[in-house]
Amino acid sequence: MSLNNIGNIGNIGNIGNIGNIGNIGNIGNIGNIGNIGNIGNIGLEAVPGAASGAMMLARDGVVGARQPAAHTPTHLPMNSPENLFRWDPGSRQSAVFVDTRSGLDVAFDAAAETASVTVAGAKLFHTDRPSEAGFTAQVDDIKAAADLRGDRAPEILAQTTDILSFLAMPLSLNLARHKWTIELLQAVMLPVVAVEKALKNGLACRRPQEYDAQIQPMITAPAHSAFPSGHATEAFAIAEVLSLVSGASGDRAAYGEQMTLQAARIAHNRVVAGVHFHVDNICGAALGRSLARMLLHRAGALGGHHCIGVKAQTAALAGAKLSLDDLDAAFSGGTADHYDASEVASVAPAPLLAALFAAAQDEWT
Repeated sequence: MSLNNIGNIGNIGNIGNIGNIGNIGNIGNIGNIGNIGNIGNIGLEAVPGAASGAMMLARDGVVGARQPAAHTPTHLPMNSPENLFRWDPGSRQSAVFVDTRSGLDVAFDAAAETASVTVAGAKLFHTDRPSEAGFTAQVDDIKAAADLRGDRAPEILAQTTDILSFLAMPLSLNLARHKWTIELLQAVMLPVVAVEKALKNGLACRRPQEYDAQIQPMITAPAHSAFPSGHATEAFAIAEVLSLVSGASGDRAAYGEQMTLQAARIAHNRVVAGVHFHVDNICGAALGRSLARMLLHRAGALGGHHCIGVKAQTAALAGAKLSLDDLDAAFSGGTADHYDASEVASVAPAPLLAALFAAAQDEWT
């Protein structure tokens, strides 16, 4: 699950891994943000040795006698979002990450077995940790889903490293035309994955094969905990952002609906593969949508949003599966089986993210 070599982000011709954006796929695999410390070293400053020597000779041939400086440039505007577009992609992503990460926190209550995500102290998301009995109640559903492995194998295997290609199918997302949209997705995914991984670590839930020897996943189970599902979190976050930035509403609403259906299918494929429980998706879908809407709100692209709670202990989990109707009801403030919802106060704007969103939106007009 990795936005793999985010340290290589500067290679924008190659932005996807996130080092391989020509291969936009791997942004969905954004999870492995580990190399972010290397993000600034984009490799664009390197000059081959022969060229460097030639450049020194060329300078010596034309500079002439040393003269006083004839021109003093004025400073660029300080702390202006417009400065963002002067820099290389790696520097942009680092700056926007600080902007979006501000005020975002994850907390755990070990006694109550709950976790919450807050933004500047305002609760955005909370969840119970499912009980062992709750997970056990879903084991038979995972075994039944294994019957689909033959049909779903091509998707499952491709989606281990690429979910964006599937989510973007309705839109014909293209690197040459949608550079800023790709960078916007990267900017949103960094805090989304950081929160996702923190929740996985704190809630520390075992994978399905640890509950039953007959599950036998068709792919290697990732080396992090199951709950919430990272694929569900990232797929629903990307679908939310792509829908809004591309104008998938009104007479174009079907585009957003198709992306959401793809997100749900990506999440379900992880159950078919044997590496997730259905409740992992119930939580991940809500987490991804919550975080995406909060970030879009901070970018000035979306109005109010809700705090979503996942009822993973109090709701019956036997036979429970991700339901888009249930999810939509929660996010519209209605009654839902596996979620509760309350209004969230406005959170501080993120001006750098807003500038990036505006640039991305212009690509779809």
